[in-house]
Amino acid sequence: MKYVYRWEGVLIVLLLVEFILFSLINSDFLNISNLLFSTKDFLFIAIAAIPMTFVIVTGGIDVSIGSIMGLTSILIGVLWMNGIPILFAVIIALIISCLAGAINGLIIKMTDVEPLVVTLG
Repeated sequence: MKYVYRWEGVLIVLLLVEFILFSLINSDFLNISNLLFSTKDFLFIAIAAIPMTFVIVTGGIDVSIGSIMGLTSILIGVLWMNGIPILFAVIIALIISCLAGAINGLIIKMTDVEPLVVTLG
């Protein structure tokens, strides 16, 4: 019973109440197709959130992930529209995006400026 009063326990209880409430409101809520559809929606967020976990654990806040994801998407589109095969366009865009992240990391490490400040621009 002691665990329920901790904040983790309260969150689990609230999540269970939410599932029960939504199931009563909409009978299709716990349908397998709805759960799979929800998983597809959260997949893009998870792809961005998992690498951010390592940044946050080390004590930094990196806000450049959205910009770098946008850069990657635009690079793929521009390269593909200019006749580069899609596989090579993806590889080139990923390399350039990794370089952008590495430059952010180098600036943070070499200047001792806070990661939030470096990645804002």
